[in-house]
Amino acid sequence: MLLFIFVIAFLLGEGCTSALGTDLGPKMPLIVNGSRTYYYGLTHQGTAVQAESFCRKHNMDLLSIETQEEHLFLQQSLLSYLDLNTAQQTFIWTSGKRVDGDRWIWEATGRPVHYKNWWAEQPDNDGGIENCLELWYKPEFPGQIKWNDIYCNNTSRYFICEYNNKDANIDNVY
Repeated sequence: MLLFIFVIAFLLGEGCTSALGTDLGPKMPLIVNGSRTYYYGLTHQGTAVQAESFCRKHNMDLLSIETQEEHLFLQQSLLSYLDLNTAQQTFIWTSGKRVDGDRWIWEATGRPVHYKNWWAEQPDNDGGIENCLELWYKPEFPGQIKWNDIYCNNTSRYFICEYNNKDANIDNVY
């Protein structure tokens, strides 16, 4: 019975603690870049709120991209993770939110978005409801991951969590 509970907990991605206090949940691979550590949630998809909730559960924040150098690092490392032979678009949540017209903030930090890397003709606020910022890989533009505004309740998006190494206090992340 205990084996069955362990298997179900592992498959659902929920942490589970045994009677000995040992964590039985899945381990998250982390990528370090300077003072930042990232978790690439490329096996889970959901809404922006679900992605943020997952990150917070592990004492991390949904991704904020502060500089061109950070974007280039993320782009290079993400491209090595993506299966580029499938020729599928890939979408990844960030903490970017539209707060007023064309003004954007990183919700995780509360800072305004200064560095920008939008695809051409973006952000377009299609339908007046695109208030979240995603990373968007288009196979017709190999080697490039840029930004797009999108409806926050879209459910088919991956995500990236991050934390500052100086403030590290993460749970169930190894």
